[in-house]
Amino acid sequence: MKYKKGLLYLQKKSSRAFILALLVSIFVWALINLSKIYERTINVQVTYENLADGNFVKSNDSILSVKIKGTGFALLGNKLKSLKYAIDTKNKENEWGWNLNDYQFKKLFPKNVSILSVSPQYISYKVETLANKRVPIESKIVIKPTLGYGIVEERLVVDSVMIYGEKSSIDSVKIVSTDSLLFENVTQNIKGNVSLNIDGYNVQLGEQNVEYIYVVEQFTQGDFQVGIQVRNLPEMERIAIFPKEVRVQFQAPLSLFSNYREEAFGVYVDFKEINDSNSLPIHIEYIPKGVKNVKVLKKSVTYLVIE
Repeated sequence: MKYKKGLLYLQKKSSRAFILALLVSIFVWALINLSKIYERTINVQVTYENLADGNFVKSNDSILSVKIKGTGFALLGNKLKSLKYAIDTKNKENEWGWNLNDYQFKKLFPKNVSILSVSPQYISYKVETLANKRVPIESKIVIKPTLGYGIVEERLVVDSVMIYGEKSSIDSVKIVSTDSLLFENVTQNIKGNVSLNIDGYNVQLGEQNVEYIYVVEQFTQGDFQVGIQVRNLPEMERIAIFPKEVRVQFQAPLSLFSNYREEAFGVYVDFKEINDSNSLPIHIEYIPKGVKNVKVLKKSVTYLVIE
Protein backbone atom coordinates (compact mmCIF):
# COMPACT_ATOMS: atom_id res chain seq x y z
CA MET A 1 0.00 0.00 0.00
CA LYS A 2 2.81 2.38 0.91
CA TYR A 3 4.53 1.45 -2.37
CA LYS A 4 1.49 2.50 -4.45
CA LYS A 5 1.17 5.81 -2.62
CA GLY A 6 4.83 6.56 -3.25
CA LEU A 7 4.46 5.72 -6.94
CA LEU A 8 1.43 8.01 -7.29
CA TYR A 9 3.35 10.77 -5.55
CA LEU A 10 6.26 10.45 -8.01
CA GLN A 11 3.86 10.38 -10.97
CA LYS A 12 2.14 13.57 -9.77
CA LYS A 13 5.47 15.22 -9.18
CA SER A 14 6.76 14.30 -12.65
CA SER A 15 3.49 15.52 -14.23
CA ARG A 16 3.87 18.89 -12.57
CA ALA A 17 7.44 19.13 -13.74
CA PHE A 18 6.45 18.22 -17.29
CA ILE A 19 3.70 20.86 -17.40
CA LEU A 20 6.06 23.47 -15.96
CA ALA A 21 8.74 22.61 -18.53
CA LEU A 22 6.15 22.81 -21.34
CA LEU A 23 4.95 26.23 -20.21
CA VAL A 24 8.52 27.51 -19.99
CA SER A 25 9.23 26.19 -23.49
CA ILE A 26 6.13 27.90 -24.92
CA PHE A 27 7.06 31.16 -23.19
CA VAL A 28 10.61 31.05 -24.56
CA TRP A 29 9.35 30.19 -28.05
CA ALA A 30 6.85 33.10 -27.97
CA LEU A 31 9.51 35.47 -26.66
CA ILE A 32 11.92 34.54 -29.44
CA ASN A 33 9.31 34.88 -32.17
CA LEU A 34 7.86 38.14 -30.87
CA SER A 35 11.37 39.59 -30.77
CA LYS A 36 11.81 38.99 -34.51
CA ILE A 37 11.18 41.72 -37.11
CA TYR A 38 7.99 41.51 -39.17
CA GLU A 39 6.20 43.53 -41.81
CA ARG A 40 2.51 44.35 -41.70
CA THR A 41 0.04 46.44 -43.74
CA ILE A 42 -2.64 48.41 -41.90
CA ASN A 43 -5.33 50.90 -42.91
CA VAL A 44 -5.44 54.50 -41.73
CA GLN A 45 -8.65 56.51 -42.17
CA VAL A 46 -8.27 60.02 -43.58
CA THR A 47 -10.26 62.90 -42.04
CA TYR A 48 -10.19 66.66 -42.63
CA GLU A 49 -9.97 69.41 -40.02
CA ASN A 50 -10.23 73.22 -39.85
CA LEU A 51 -13.18 73.32 -42.22
CA ALA A 52 -15.35 76.43 -41.96
CA ASP A 53 -19.04 75.91 -41.21
CA GLY A 54 -20.83 74.85 -44.37
CA ASN A 55 -17.69 73.58 -46.10
CA PHE A 56 -17.05 69.98 -47.01
CA VAL A 57 -14.34 67.98 -48.76
CA LYS A 58 -14.61 66.10 -52.01
CA SER A 59 -11.99 63.38 -52.36
CA ASN A 60 -11.71 59.96 -53.97
CA ASP A 61 -9.42 58.62 -51.25
CA SER A 62 -10.44 58.12 -47.62
CA ILE A 63 -8.15 55.21 -46.62
CA LEU A 64 -4.35 55.04 -46.61
CA SER A 65 -2.71 51.63 -46.87
CA VAL A 66 0.45 51.80 -44.75
CA LYS A 67 3.19 49.16 -44.76
CA ILE A 68 5.13 49.09 -41.49
CA LYS A 69 7.99 47.11 -39.94
CA GLY A 70 8.69 46.27 -36.31
CA THR A 71 9.01 43.55 -33.74
CA GLY A 72 6.15 41.19 -33.05
CA PHE A 73 5.65 42.95 -29.73
CA ALA A 74 5.18 46.33 -31.44
CA LEU A 75 2.94 45.09 -34.26
CA LEU A 76 0.52 43.31 -31.93
CA GLY A 77 -0.20 46.42 -29.85
CA ASN A 78 -3.63 48.02 -29.59
CA LYS A 79 -2.15 51.33 -30.74
CA LEU A 80 -2.35 50.13 -34.34
CA LYS A 81 -6.15 49.73 -34.31
CA SER A 82 -8.63 52.29 -35.72
CA LEU A 83 -5.97 54.83 -36.71
CA LYS A 84 -7.09 58.17 -38.14
CA TYR A 85 -5.02 60.88 -39.79
CA ALA A 86 -6.42 64.42 -40.01
CA ILE A 87 -5.37 66.61 -42.94
CA ASP A 88 -5.31 70.32 -42.03
CA THR A 89 -7.19 72.01 -44.86
CA LYS A 90 -5.82 75.43 -43.90
CA ASN A 91 -2.15 74.43 -44.15
CA LYS A 92 -2.48 72.02 -47.08
CA GLU A 93 -4.50 73.30 -50.02
CA ASN A 94 -6.11 70.72 -52.33
CA GLU A 95 -3.33 68.12 -52.02
CA TRP A 96 -1.57 66.09 -49.35
CA GLY A 97 1.61 64.11 -50.01
CA TRP A 98 3.33 61.55 -47.81
CA ASN A 99 6.91 62.21 -46.78
CA LEU A 100 9.18 60.68 -44.17
CA ASN A 101 9.35 63.95 -42.21
CA ASP A 102 5.60 64.20 -41.64
CA TYR A 103 5.73 64.38 -37.85
CA GLN A 104 1.95 64.28 -37.35
CA PHE A 105 1.68 61.10 -39.41
CA LYS A 106 4.61 59.40 -37.67
CA LYS A 107 3.00 60.16 -34.28
CA LEU A 108 0.26 57.63 -35.11
CA PHE A 109 2.74 54.76 -34.67
CA PRO A 110 4.92 53.57 -31.78
CA LYS A 111 8.52 54.78 -31.87
CA ASN A 112 9.88 51.28 -32.52
CA VAL A 113 7.77 50.89 -35.69
CA SER A 114 9.15 51.98 -39.07
CA ILE A 115 6.98 53.15 -41.99
CA LEU A 116 8.04 51.46 -45.22
CA SER A 117 5.45 52.81 -47.65
CA VAL A 118 2.13 54.65 -47.88
CA SER A 119 -0.42 54.15 -50.64
CA PRO A 120 -1.61 56.34 -52.17
CA GLN A 121 1.30 58.71 -51.63
CA TYR A 122 -0.77 61.71 -52.75
CA ILE A 123 -4.37 62.66 -52.02
CA SER A 124 -6.12 65.35 -54.01
CA TYR A 125 -9.20 66.95 -52.52
CA LYS A 126 -11.40 69.99 -53.00
CA VAL A 127 -13.05 72.13 -50.36
CA GLU A 128 -16.52 73.19 -51.43
CA THR A 129 -19.22 75.33 -49.85
CA LEU A 130 -22.72 73.96 -49.32
CA ALA A 131 -26.00 75.80 -49.58
CA ASN A 132 -27.44 76.83 -46.22
CA LYS A 133 -30.54 78.10 -44.46
CA ARG A 134 -31.80 78.63 -40.92
CA VAL A 135 -34.64 76.42 -39.67
CA PRO A 136 -36.59 76.47 -36.37
CA ILE A 137 -35.88 73.98 -33.57
CA GLU A 138 -38.70 71.90 -32.13
CA SER A 139 -38.26 70.80 -28.52
CA LYS A 140 -39.01 67.17 -27.67
CA ILE A 141 -38.31 67.73 -23.97
CA VAL A 142 -41.11 66.75 -21.58
CA ILE A 143 -41.10 68.08 -18.01
CA LYS A 144 -43.56 66.61 -15.50
CA PRO A 145 -43.44 68.56 -12.21
CA THR A 146 -44.50 66.81 -9.05
CA LEU A 147 -47.91 67.65 -7.59
CA GLY A 148 -48.00 71.24 -6.31
CA TYR A 149 -45.26 72.45 -8.67
CA GLY A 150 -45.37 73.97 -12.13
CA ILE A 151 -43.22 75.38 -14.94
CA VAL A 152 -42.80 79.16 -14.79
CA GLU A 153 -40.49 79.46 -17.80
CA GLU A 154 -39.43 77.04 -20.51
CA ARG A 155 -37.19 77.81 -23.45
CA LEU A 156 -34.36 76.79 -25.69
CA VAL A 157 -31.49 79.29 -25.58
CA VAL A 158 -31.60 79.45 -29.40
CA ASP A 159 -34.78 78.76 -31.35
CA SER A 160 -33.22 78.00 -34.74
CA VAL A 161 -30.13 76.40 -36.27
CA MET A 162 -28.21 76.74 -39.52
CA ILE A 163 -28.19 73.68 -41.77
CA TYR A 164 -25.91 72.97 -44.74
CA GLY A 165 -26.24 70.68 -47.72
CA GLU A 166 -27.16 70.41 -51.37
CA LYS A 167 -29.94 72.89 -52.13
CA SER A 168 -32.44 70.14 -52.94
CA SER A 169 -31.69 68.50 -49.59
CA ILE A 170 -31.95 71.55 -47.35
CA ASP A 171 -35.16 72.68 -49.09
CA SER A 172 -36.87 69.52 -47.79
CA VAL A 173 -36.01 70.32 -44.15
CA LYS A 174 -38.67 72.46 -42.46
CA ILE A 175 -37.76 71.89 -38.83
CA VAL A 176 -35.03 70.29 -36.70
CA SER A 177 -36.04 68.42 -33.53
CA THR A 178 -34.16 67.85 -30.32
CA ASP A 179 -33.65 64.36 -28.97
CA SER A 180 -36.47 63.20 -26.70
CA LEU A 181 -35.91 63.81 -22.98
CA LEU A 182 -38.29 63.08 -20.11
CA PHE A 183 -38.00 64.47 -16.57
CA GLU A 184 -40.57 63.29 -14.01
CA ASN A 185 -41.43 64.39 -10.46
CA VAL A 186 -39.52 67.64 -10.94
CA THR A 187 -39.34 70.13 -8.02
CA GLN A 188 -36.43 72.36 -9.07
CA ASN A 189 -35.00 74.18 -12.08
CA ILE A 190 -33.58 72.11 -14.91
CA LYS A 191 -30.81 73.25 -17.23
CA GLY A 192 -28.65 71.34 -19.71
CA ASN A 193 -27.82 70.57 -23.31
CA VAL A 194 -29.72 68.31 -25.68
CA SER A 195 -28.58 66.95 -29.04
CA LEU A 196 -30.27 68.00 -32.26
CA ASN A 197 -31.67 65.25 -34.46
CA ILE A 198 -31.40 65.43 -38.25
CA ASP A 199 -31.76 61.71 -39.04
CA GLY A 200 -33.24 60.97 -42.43
CA TYR A 201 -31.89 64.10 -44.11
CA ASN A 202 -28.63 64.42 -46.04
CA VAL A 203 -27.62 67.71 -44.41
CA GLN A 204 -25.15 68.99 -41.84
CA LEU A 205 -25.95 70.97 -38.69
CA GLY A 206 -24.17 74.18 -37.78
CA GLU A 207 -24.64 73.25 -34.09
CA GLN A 208 -24.90 69.72 -32.72
CA ASN A 209 -26.79 70.58 -29.53
CA VAL A 210 -28.77 73.35 -27.89
CA GLU A 211 -29.10 74.53 -24.28
CA TYR A 212 -32.48 74.29 -22.54
CA ILE A 213 -33.76 76.05 -19.41
CA TYR A 214 -36.83 75.17 -17.34
CA VAL A 215 -37.73 77.25 -14.29
CA VAL A 216 -39.85 75.23 -11.86
CA GLU A 217 -41.60 76.67 -8.77
CA GLN A 218 -44.12 75.66 -6.17
CA PHE A 219 -47.67 76.55 -7.28
CA THR A 220 -50.77 77.45 -5.31
CA GLN A 221 -54.44 77.69 -6.27
CA GLY A 222 -56.46 80.89 -6.39
CA ASP A 223 -59.70 82.26 -7.78
CA PHE A 224 -61.28 85.59 -8.72
CA GLN A 225 -64.78 86.81 -9.39
CA VAL A 226 -64.46 88.23 -12.91
CA GLY A 227 -66.99 90.39 -14.79
CA ILE A 228 -68.31 88.94 -18.09
CA GLN A 229 -68.01 91.12 -21.19
CA VAL A 230 -70.39 90.92 -24.17
CA ARG A 231 -68.68 90.84 -27.58
CA ASN A 232 -70.02 91.73 -31.03
CA LEU A 233 -73.14 93.47 -29.66
CA PRO A 234 -74.80 95.55 -32.44
CA GLU A 235 -75.20 99.28 -31.71
CA MET A 236 -78.99 99.18 -31.64
CA GLU A 237 -79.21 96.00 -29.54
CA ARG A 238 -79.27 95.53 -25.79
CA ILE A 239 -78.84 92.32 -23.87
CA ALA A 240 -79.01 91.27 -20.25
CA ILE A 241 -76.98 88.30 -19.06
CA PHE A 242 -77.28 86.26 -15.85
CA PRO A 243 -74.97 86.05 -14.03
CA LYS A 244 -72.88 89.13 -14.82
CA GLU A 245 -69.81 87.71 -13.09
CA VAL A 246 -68.24 84.27 -12.96
CA ARG A 247 -65.65 82.68 -10.71
CA VAL A 248 -62.34 81.87 -12.43
CA GLN A 249 -60.06 79.31 -10.78
CA PHE A 250 -56.35 79.05 -11.56
CA GLN A 251 -52.93 77.91 -10.38
CA ALA A 252 -49.90 80.22 -10.18
CA PRO A 253 -46.36 80.26 -8.75
CA LEU A 254 -46.08 81.41 -5.13
CA SER A 255 -43.48 84.05 -6.00
CA LEU A 256 -45.89 85.83 -8.38
CA PHE A 257 -49.23 85.13 -6.74
CA SER A 258 -49.61 88.51 -5.00
CA ASN A 259 -49.15 90.33 -8.35
CA TYR A 260 -52.31 88.93 -9.97
CA ARG A 261 -55.57 90.90 -10.14
CA GLU A 262 -59.03 89.93 -11.42
CA GLU A 263 -58.85 92.52 -14.23
CA ALA A 264 -55.94 90.56 -15.73
CA PHE A 265 -58.39 87.77 -16.68
CA GLY A 266 -60.60 88.31 -19.73
CA VAL A 267 -63.98 86.49 -19.78
CA TYR A 268 -66.68 87.09 -22.38
CA VAL A 269 -69.75 85.84 -24.25
CA ASP A 270 -70.31 86.41 -27.96
CA PHE A 271 -73.61 87.93 -29.18
CA LYS A 272 -73.10 86.15 -32.52
CA GLU A 273 -73.61 82.81 -30.76
CA ILE A 274 -77.22 83.59 -29.81
CA ASN A 275 -79.52 80.64 -30.56
CA ASP A 276 -82.78 79.06 -29.46
CA SER A 277 -81.27 77.57 -26.30
CA ASN A 278 -81.39 80.95 -24.53
CA SER A 279 -77.81 80.43 -23.22
CA LEU A 280 -74.38 81.59 -24.30
CA PRO A 281 -71.08 79.75 -23.65
CA ILE A 282 -68.45 81.57 -21.60
CA HIS A 283 -64.99 82.05 -23.15
CA ILE A 284 -61.65 83.02 -21.62
CA GLU A 285 -59.91 85.62 -23.76
CA TYR A 286 -56.61 86.12 -21.95
CA ILE A 287 -54.82 85.16 -18.76
CA PRO A 288 -51.75 86.59 -16.97
CA LYS A 289 -48.31 85.25 -17.73
CA GLY A 290 -47.30 82.31 -15.55
CA VAL A 291 -50.83 81.20 -14.74
CA LYS A 292 -51.71 77.55 -15.39
CA ASN A 293 -54.81 75.33 -15.42
CA VAL A 294 -57.33 78.17 -15.71
CA LYS A 295 -61.00 77.17 -15.70
CA VAL A 296 -64.32 78.97 -15.46
CA LEU A 297 -66.50 77.38 -12.81
CA LYS A 298 -69.65 78.11 -14.83
CA LYS A 299 -69.89 77.05 -18.48
CA SER A 300 -72.62 79.42 -19.73
CA VAL A 301 -74.94 82.32 -18.97
CA THR A 302 -78.61 82.82 -19.70
CA TYR A 303 -79.53 85.99 -21.60
CA LEU A 304 -82.45 88.26 -22.47
CA VAL A 305 -82.48 90.44 -25.53
CA ILE A 306 -84.09 93.76 -24.58
CA GLU A 307 -86.34 95.21 -27.29
